[in-house]
Amino acid sequence: VVSEGETGYLSDVGDVQKMSEDTLRLLNGEDLRRAFGEKGREMAVQRYGSDKIIPQYIKFYEQVIHKAQAAAA
Repeated sequence: VVSEGETGYLSDVGDVQKMSEDTLRLLNGEDLRRAFGEKGREMAVQRYGSDKIIPQYIKFYEQVIHKAQAAAA
């Protein structure tokens, strides 16, 4: 998940100029790369951490089991 200027850079398709500028910023900015990486990891854990995903899996499998039981009845 990339958020412009927060976890990385986004460029429109074909916008070679912006891609080049952003690439140079990343190549020359160790602190920037580190900050993007840390923020990206933080966002990923918040959105996709096990405390978020496991309840969704449980709900999904409960629905599957319920439908299978209803079909078997």
